[in-house]
Amino acid sequence: MNLFDKAKEQALKAIDNEIARRKAKNYPEYSIDYVLEHKAKIEALKDFPEDSKALKGVDVKYKAKFLKGQLIKAFPEAVIKVRIEYFSMGSSINAWVDGKGIDEALASKIGAFYSDPGNSDLMSDYFDYDNYVSVMCKDGGVLNSPVVMLGYNMPN
Repeated sequence: MNLFDKAKEQALKAIDNEIARRKAKNYPEYSIDYVLEHKAKIEALKDFPEDSKALKGVDVKYKAKFLKGQLIKAFPEAVIKVRIEYFSMGSSINAWVDGKGIDEALASKIGAFYSDPGNSDLMSDYFDYDNYVSVMCKDGGVLNSPVVMLGYNMPN
């Protein structure tokens, strides 16, 4: 099983568990339909996303599985750690890539596939981000950050 299929299987299993949980707790039907929309987008994927539109609107807990798989595919010798975070008015995926010779530009480009700025307008202070994604690279003990990490620490 390749990395994409593994990520897709994990995401679909997590969605099925979420649907079962919502049904067991008698959540309203529209709540279950919302999760089913995520499932449909993930089932439609044939390979890792190549732009941010492919998974727009999908919860970060499902996107993170694909981001980790795609980073492992790009940097097979590196240690990859991916964490999700929920906060007021949003969510984020934080990824750490630790290894020698990491291409920071490629890591940032992959991270950008999982974040969509939508119709954000900085002039009117309107932010339509789907979610934030940051990728931090560590090469031989020296941190190189292609994306601002908002003060996060490298996990152990």
